[in-house]
Amino acid sequence: MIFRAAAVVALLLLFAVPALGLTQDERLVDAARNGKTDILRAQLGRGVNPNAKDKEGVPALMRATVNGRQEAVKALISAKADVNAKSSDGSTALMGAAVNGQPEIARMLIAAGAQVDARTPEGETALTYAAATGKTQVMKLLVAARADVNAANGTGLTPLIAAVLGNSAEAVRLLLDAGADKGKKDRAGKTAADYARQGKRGAIAQMLGAK
Repeated sequence: MIFRAAAVVALLLLFAVPALGLTQDERLVDAARNGKTDILRAQLGRGVNPNAKDKEGVPALMRATVNGRQEAVKALISAKADVNAKSSDGSTALMGAAVNGQPEIARMLIAAGAQVDARTPEGETALTYAAATGKTQVMKLLVAARADVNAANGTGLTPLIAAVLGNSAEAVRLLLDAGADKGKKDRAGKTAADYARQGKRGAIAQMLGAK
């Protein structure tokens, strides 16, 4: 089984999009993406919706998150932006923080009420994304917030299997310590250990007790 790399790529692509002839909503999103907090606060002060999305259906909070704009994220949260709003692909800002390794932003989002087990239409969670990309600092925050360490997507992919496929021994260890079920199988009938053996990831296979 191959992790849905396209989903990760889609989140990473949120870094782009130029800003010409923008509407008020799009101007706010552009300011959030580029960390122009003075413009962002001015737009919010004019009553522009903090949940505004751009033409691609991406909320300002997501744009700020994936670009690491902590002050913009703070401003949007203060303006009551919906921390659980989803982009057109079904991803949340917390998922964006997970993929891009933004622990401080992830901390802010969780404190503001972000749902740690929110899912994409395919069933991925923020922990799945963090595990797949080896973002262990974000993983620690999610685990501390009681994210489901065994959450499986539509194909049965769990965070543990995602960590194995991402070849992150640290992520695997973290999940095992958090109580992840190493015997859980995906829809192909394979466990994390099976994928570790298949990928010739010796150290990880040993962690998982693979023979």
